Amino acid sequence: GQAVTELFLIDVSHLSPAAVAAPERAQRWVRRQVRLLKNWKNDTRDQYAPMLREWLAPNQPGPENTWRSTRQLRAVQRRAYSAYRAHPYPGAVSALLSAQNQRRDVLSGWRRVLSDSLESEVVPDVTHIQLLREERYLRVLAEWLVGRLDRLDLAAPPRAAAP
Repeated sequence: GQAVTELFLIDVSHLSPAAVAAPERAQRWVRRQVRLLKNWKNDTRDQYAPMLREWLAPNQPGPENTWRSTRQLRAVQRRAYSAYRAHPYPGAVSALLSAQNQRRDVLSGWRRVLSDSLESEVVPDVTHIQLLREERYLRVLAEWLVGRLDRLDLAAPPRAAAP
């Protein structure tokens, strides 16, 4: 790889399960199962109707028949997440987090592999999905990134002019 001046993390998730101790993985699994059970109990039948239609008639075209491709994407994401192994990174790191991921303390695992120069900012009252999808928060994200890049340009030594 190439040398990187600064690493930017944008609303990252926890490190992969293999990088986390077994008791912590077990706690996460139990919390996730409880959350899924609560969601199943609290959600209405209408929200699950597209999934049920897909299970009952998997190859029927329809506007809401996108569950299969979503499921395939999530499966690929889970495999990549499980296979990822973070290595120590000695350089400067900046992170922008949603309030949701900040409450989940996602950076705790990352601190084990990152240098002491981890700088993080939190966008208050925002979920992960809002930060990455809603225009007003995408503007916040873009401004944060441009600010970081400007800071790097100011810190960089001047380049020699091309002849």
